[in-house]
Amino acid sequence: MHYKDTQNRLHFLSDEDIANGGERMLPTGCIQITDAEATEIRAAQNPPPTQAELIAQTLNTIRTQTRPPILGILDGMQASALATGNATQATAIEAVKQALRDITTVDLSQCSTRPEMEAAVFAAYLAIRNAAPAAMQSAFSSIN
Repeated sequence: MHYKDTQNRLHFLSDEDIANGGERMLPTGCIQITDAEATEIRAAQNPPPTQAELIAQTLNTIRTQTRPPILGILDGMQASALATGNATQATAIEAVKQALRDITTVDLSQCSTRPEMEAAVFAAYLAIRNAAPAAMQSAFSSIN
């Protein structure tokens, strides 16, 4: 059973809690409410994220989860290129890495949902991958 207190905070007691006198533990002034009322209160207390919050979440995912493994692989490729004296390949890898660093500037302003934002970012990753030399494209396997 759902209850709300005088400050509109929700409380829940199971049938077993109620059978064992759990209602005595509720704050003074609590009243029983329906499931629908509890859902409405929860929705009001936890509004959906704003577009700015969704953009921030998406960019955080890019920075902390999606991009690091790709950059790590490219770092290894670049170190190998430098170790073997292939400055041309090392420079090409650096350009791809810079494009990945710049991916957080992708325009998400026309997106209103997280899936739309993720699709826009995925398209940007694919554009970078497809523009990269064939030898570097394997670094992007984590986004397929």
